[in-house]
Amino acid sequence: MKAKCKPAGLELDDAIAVQPPKSRSNNGYCYGTEGEPVHNSDLLMYDRQSDSLWSQIEGKAVSGHAKGERLERLPIEHTSWGDWKSRHPDTLVLSDKTGFKRNYTATPYPGYEQGKSVYFPVSNSDKRYHPKEVVVGIEIEGDVKAYPFVELAKGRGVLSDKVNGQALTIHYNAEARSARVPNQKGEVLPSLTAFWFAWVAFHPETKVYTYSAPNN
Repeated sequence: MKAKCKPAGLELDDAIAVQPPKSRSNNGYCYGTEGEPVHNSDLLMYDRQSDSLWSQIEGKAVSGHAKGERLERLPIEHTSWGDWKSRHPDTLVLSDKTGFKRNYTATPYPGYEQGKSVYFPVSNSDKRYHPKEVVVGIEIEGDVKAYPFVELAKGRGVLSDKVNGQALTIHYNAEARSARVPNQKGEVLPSLTAFWFAWVAFHPETKVYTYSAPNN
């Protein structure tokens, strides 16, 4: 029996928003996670319709009947609640009244963001940055580039750049530890905020932005 699930795009703090491929947008997939399995240290989602496994970072099914299908990427944002509420005062908030006894105010992995260890093996690593350095990654028609927050913090908060010939702007908020990537029309482009180790594990060929002081 297929579960009824309305596909939706969400913008949430610490969330990944996805919607089904256009070829199946009429039926829709309902996604879930169970903590296992992982692929390249990336937690896999499963869908309840085809029982396929989906990589969050790659945005595609890696096994099952839907293997090879890709999700349509949507703009998402990782930011602080204060920053989000200031820009969207009438926003809806996901309730923590789930019926399960779990403390949603505390991380189940204390100290993980500061340590250099990674819980699961990765196919590629790069020591240019701390494994847990946060980056915002962008992909445009196969061309990928990462913008480490440690580099963005050296600038003035707004950076103009081009990826695969497309002009874009990186808006970095140091206080909220967040970044948005709009194009010249002001439309926010799909991007991924992730740890450096996670980004480079899936994008070993990635270009990387490094800060250069402006000439006076």
